[in-house]
Amino acid sequence: MGTGRRIATVLAIGGLGLALLPVGSGPAAAANNGQITFLAGVPVGQVRQIAASVNPPPVSDDPTKPAPTPPTLSGLLDVYNGTTLIANDVRTGTLVTVRVPTGNRTINVYADGQVPGSSRALLTKSGVQVNATVVQTMAIGLNRGGGALRAEVFRNQFPAAPGAGNAWVVVRNIGSMAAVDVRLGGQVAFRGLQNAQQAINAWIPGAAAIRVLGGSGRNTTLVRNDNYSVRGGRVNIIYIWGSENAGNVRLTTQLADVG
Repeated sequence: MGTGRRIATVLAIGGLGLALLPVGSGPAAAANNGQITFLAGVPVGQVRQIAASVNPPPVSDDPTKPAPTPPTLSGLLDVYNGTTLIANDVRTGTLVTVRVPTGNRTINVYADGQVPGSSRALLTKSGVQVNATVVQTMAIGLNRGGGALRAEVFRNQFPAAPGAGNAWVVVRNIGSMAAVDVRLGGQVAFRGLQNAQQAINAWIPGAAAIRVLGGSGRNTTLVRNDNYSVRGGRVNIIYIWGSENAGNVRLTTQLADVG
C-alpha cells in the first residue's frame, strides 16, 4: 500500500465494552432473544494450564493409593448462559454466533470436559446486557499477564461508512502481550495498542498485509498475514490474541456490516 492509500485515523477506543460493531448476518432475532458472537482467542496450551490451575487435579485420600488420573482436556471452550450450555466445543481462533434470551445475563466459560456443579468456571462475565436489537461480540482472550482468561464485550453500534467505497478497520488486542503496533500494507495504522484495547481507522480497500510488531521498541514481528485485503464498504475486524511470551500470537479476522 502506498502512502496515498491511507485516509485518516478517526477514532481510538480503549477499555471494555466500547466497540461499535455489527456482526453476523441472517434474520433478526426474535423479540425475546438477542445475538452474541463468541471468539475463542485462547491458545490450547493456555486453556489447559489455566483449567488445571482453576480446577486442580484430585488428590487421593489414601496416601498408599495413587490419585485419580485427571481427564485430558481438549483445549476447547464451552460457553454457558448461567448453567445453560449455549456454545459447545468452541475451537481456538473461531467465532460462533448464538441466540441468548434478553435480559441481564451471566456468561460462564468452562474448559471442555469441565462442567458447572463439579468444576469452577475459567471465566465469569456478569452484567452482560442482551436485547433483541443489539448484536454483541464477546471476545474471550488472556489477561495481560497470561495467567487468566479475560472477556471483552463489544456492541454493534458503529458510525457511518467513511465515504463511498471506503472501509473501517478495527483492531482489538485480547492477547497477553505488551503494547503493539499494527502495520497495514507497510504503514503503521495503529500504535501502542495494549491488552483489552481496540482502535478504529478508515482505510482504502485493497491488499494490506498485516504485521503486528511488539517487543522492545516494537520492532519484532509477533505475527503477520501477507494475504489480507481490506474489503470496501464493510467493517474489517482484526483480533490479536495469544501470548507473546509463549510465542503463539495469532490473528482472527472478521467482516461485519456497517450500521
